[in-house]
Amino acid sequence: MIKINYKIMVITVFSSILITLLVGLASIIVSMYVINKEASANLMLLTQNKAYIIEDAFRKIEVSTDDLANYVEISFSSENFDKYRINYLKNYTELLVPVVKKFIVNTDKAMGCYFNFDPNIVKSNTVYEAWVYDKTETGEKFDIVMTEPISNYYPIDKPELEWFYKPKMLGKPVWTDIYSDQTLFVLMISYIKPIYVKDKFIGIVGMDMSIEKLEKMIMDLKVYDTGYAFLLDKNFNIVVHKKYKINKKLEEINKTLFDALKINSIKKPMGLINYHYEGIDKVACYKKLNNGLIFVIAVPKSEMLRQKLNLQILLSGITLLSLILAALIMVNKK
Repeated sequence: MIKINYKIMVITVFSSILITLLVGLASIIVSMYVINKEASANLMLLTQNKAYIIEDAFRKIEVSTDDLANYVEISFSSENFDKYRINYLKNYTELLVPVVKKFIVNTDKAMGCYFNFDPNIVKSNTVYEAWVYDKTETGEKFDIVMTEPISNYYPIDKPELEWFYKPKMLGKPVWTDIYSDQTLFVLMISYIKPIYVKDKFIGIVGMDMSIEKLEKMIMDLKVYDTGYAFLLDKNFNIVVHKKYKINKKLEEINKTLFDALKINSIKKPMGLINYHYEGIDKVACYKKLNNGLIFVIAVPKSEMLRQKLNLQILLSGITLLSLILAALIMVNKK
């Protein structure tokens, strides 16, 4: 009778141990899946939120530029221009300066705001413009430019002049590539809109954002312990990065990330990429911005899944403890 009871006890304890192992293993597997999915979703949400902040700054520049363009299209008089020619351009520019200044004051993150007449609108060695730009870094809030020599607008294929000739050739608003302004010697990106009055191109309006202001928005972002954000242009070259200088090719930094990002960003505007960098497994979440730039947050996978690892340890400990208790019970019964 005792042997039968002992056998039943052994079977019961063994069954308990087996069930404990299976439940523990199932719990670990399910928790790994859930936490991995949750960690990925959290990184996606963080990237989306931070990208929205950057896009919002770009969006405000677009809205202000469009409003200024509407003002010029309404206020510019073709009749007075035909009658007074260069004198009208000069007077109109003087009247426009305070309007342009108001737009830059009311647009966050904008460095410069301007209206530039087409250098071919009249035969002159001078191009009239209303350009107001922020010079806070030099101790002056604003500086104003109203004329430029026509030589500054040639040759037309000069990269630094893309801000003027690209929207003119395309006939629509554009965001420029990153370029160095030939007057301020500052790296910037610009939103430019061509102006047409009675179907005739008369010039452009635009706003600039310095890369320095983009850097401040991105470099201050802290992600987990060592994660960070960076910005790429449409050709996957560095715009803002804590380690690499502007125009450094991502392909030269990490070929795996470059190849995956090049393919995935075509398929969908946002996603996750697993890659290996400097001996560390990492996860990058990217978001394509409306103006073609690509915002990326990169974090070590171990930091992103730290909660998962802690839970694994906890569940493993509970399972091990259950096994020890079951074994002790069996020994005592014996």
